[in-house]
Amino acid sequence: MAIVSNDPVAQHLPLRGAIFDFNGTLSDDEPLLFDIYLDLFSEVLGYDLTRADYFATLAGLSDPEIILQVLKRCEMAHHKDLKASLLGAKIARYCAEVAITPRISSEAVYFVNAIAEIVPIAVVTGAARVEVHAALQSAGIFDRFSSIVTVEDVRFGKPDPEGFLIAAKALQALSGDRPLNFGRDTIAVFEDSIFGILAAEHARMFPVVVGDPTPEFATGRLTIPSLCVESLATVLPLFSPRVAKEPKAPLTPSTELTQTLASKSSEEPTLRGVRNDRPS
Repeated sequence: MAIVSNDPVAQHLPLRGAIFDFNGTLSDDEPLLFDIYLDLFSEVLGYDLTRADYFATLAGLSDPEIILQVLKRCEMAHHKDLKASLLGAKIARYCAEVAITPRISSEAVYFVNAIAEIVPIAVVTGAARVEVHAALQSAGIFDRFSSIVTVEDVRFGKPDPEGFLIAAKALQALSGDRPLNFGRDTIAVFEDSIFGILAAEHARMFPVVVGDPTPEFATGRLTIPSLCVESLATVLPLFSPRVAKEPKAPLTPSTELTQTLASKSSEEPTLRGVRNDRPS
């Protein structure tokens, strides 16, 4: 679908910044997180967490909130020491697993590098700082992000927009533009969970659903399968730099990736299900 002036999405274009969720978006780790929580809750609480329950009601919440919700179900929410213990154990197990098998793919790295070449980018996540920093450094993209907002930086997790608002201020400051000229509605948010998408919409940003959402989740929203070359060809034309940026690191895609991107970029971008009822 061509982008024309009377298209509702035009109010967001060109996009001037991008924010990435971490778990499940940048890092393909939601199955790992489920396995960790499954084992922890079973071992410590005797609670049997099902996959359907996790992905329907918990995935996308911050780690402390996930633990709190399960403690409430077990009528143990008042045990603050237990909450802290579970969180510490989760972080330790996660770091041990990703040290052996990194979850940020080479295509996600390429996607991030390409977007970072033209606009400032950030991460907003409900994960712990130590997890996120280690993973981004291991993938070689830590320095690409102008702002990294983790669970330690906010009072309220998604679907509250606090983290996105913090990141937006950082991106606006870096761009050199006055906030009035670099509105939050020109910042894309790449998210895989309904809580993250709702937070982005509460912040009046432009949400991009990453993954294979339910029809209800995807309806009326731009959707891409993953942070891959095919998706990059779809979203890259939506971005435009405000000011010239000196690259922090060169792009180093493989020949195959370069050829694929060149082929895809020559095609007209397709917007699948862009919202037409966003508040002004």
